[in-house]
Amino acid sequence: MKKTSIDWDNVALGWTLIQGELGRLSFAMTESNAKRNHALIGALLAAPPSAPTTALLDCLSDWMEAYEQLKHPMPRASAAESLKLLMSANGLKQADLAAELGGQPVVSAVLRGKRSINAGQALRLAKRFNVSAMLFLNDAGTVSGPPSAPPAPPSPPARASKRRAAT
Repeated sequence: MKKTSIDWDNVALGWTLIQGELGRLSFAMTESNAKRNHALIGALLAAPPSAPTTALLDCLSDWMEAYEQLKHPMPRASAAESLKLLMSANGLKQADLAAELGGQPVVSAVLRGKRSINAGQALRLAKRFNVSAMLFLNDAGTVSGPPSAPPAPPSPPARASKRRAAT
């Protein structure tokens, strides 16, 4: 049977009990909250797993991820840097990726940053390394932010002015 209403008295009681055990929870994006939430995550990881503690761990982990992305963003690697790292981690040489990229000279050009990886190549590399194809499709290595506004629609053609003939 699905519950159709919320018993706010029970919610308030539960929240009071949680704060009694954990202290006041705050999700403001501050360094002190990050330290506190990090400590809570450590304690939750050490606790016996249960559905409620797992839900709280998920919540705190999501907050920490958002905090770190906001306050301590990591620079993104270029497609060439990502490919070099994956090749090194997997003990591969340029010739090993010739099939995915279209030949060893293409692999070399990509690794030197002289050539971009196209969508088909990115999909083949993603399958080989079990990663997202997006890792290889952003040559600049950074997310460019929100998409730019679409171009303005063309202006309507200027109307030819009607000349009134003087009679």
